[in-house]
Amino acid sequence: MTSKRIFTLLLWLYLAACILTLLLLPPTHHSWFGIERRPLGGFSSIVLALPWSLAMRFLHYHGTAYSTVLIVFAMAFNVFLLLSLRRRLVS
Repeated sequence: MTSKRIFTLLLWLYLAACILTLLLLPPTHHSWFGIERRPLGGFSSIVLALPWSLAMRFLHYHGTAYSTVLIVFAMAFNVFLLLSLRRRLVS
């Protein structure tokens, strides 16, 4: 396997993990579909949004929707950075 394919595979895996954790946030918070309520259900999305989730700690809590939008923005920025890195390193 070439390095471009490996990098692309890792990028797709990261993107799939981000989407899956975001899709599982409402069911784990509201106990939908028989999923047990998890108080720390959003922790995995915070970890996937690193390092920007740490940088946004100074922003005060304004509700769940606001926090989710910030996490989505951080994940999207990570995807953008990985795409940029892929273009520069793997030509």
